[in-house]
Amino acid sequence: MNNGYLLELLELLSAHDDHIKIDSDRVSLINNGIQLCSIERTKIKVLGSDVSGKLIPFRKSDISKQIDLIKFKEFIDKLGSRFLGINHFGINYCCLDVKPEVNEFAKLVAKYKDFDLYSEISGSDKDKWIYVSNFGKPEEPIFELVLNERKKPIVSSWSPHFQIDIDTSLNYKELLSLLKIFFPKDFLKWEMEVDGYGIPLVMGRLATLNGFKIYLGIGTSLRGSRKWHRQECLAKLKFLR
Repeated sequence: MNNGYLLELLELLSAHDDHIKIDSDRVSLINNGIQLCSIERTKIKVLGSDVSGKLIPFRKSDISKQIDLIKFKEFIDKLGSRFLGINHFGINYCCLDVKPEVNEFAKLVAKYKDFDLYSEISGSDKDKWIYVSNFGKPEEPIFELVLNERKKPIVSSWSPHFQIDIDTSLNYKELLSLLKIFFPKDFLKWEMEVDGYGIPLVMGRLATLNGFKIYLGIGTSLRGSRKWHRQECLAKLKFLR
């Protein structure tokens, strides 16, 4: 795994959010003074535990595409005051059984008094949305684990990937207009649409690197406050039986 492109993306974002810290060849996401996640040239760690092995594609792809870093920087700069900060970093990967994966992270998080493991309804028993969060500090960025249970290892358009998720004050139409300026037509890969409410989140693919993907989640003005999401949508989780 070569995280060079990912490191460059995060270094550009660090100029806009002091929760992202640069230290030599390492970029860290900080929650209330604690290193929640760190990315190095060949490693990705969550609370100090290396998870890089989980993100190595079972089958590599010949496809290698990435958004120009200059365009990414121009997009972030153009957001200006409409950029509200990093919501979370995250990883997505497939596994044969989600229970031991969740329990592995539950054991890790249990070592830290400031953090707990939380889950959010995914709509599928085979897919788990898990978060490492600090309930007492809802405004702080968090870390997400998207686990896809499959009978055999696969490489899909989504798995494995690293996710960068940001908050903005743009409405959906404003966001689309801005994306068209800086990114190609096929950038957006998913939108979360809530019936009778609108679209609070879109996701676009920044890179495909030999089977490993990097996604950018962008919250619109409809996403709501972080406090509401952390305290109303997430349920504390310890171990799965």
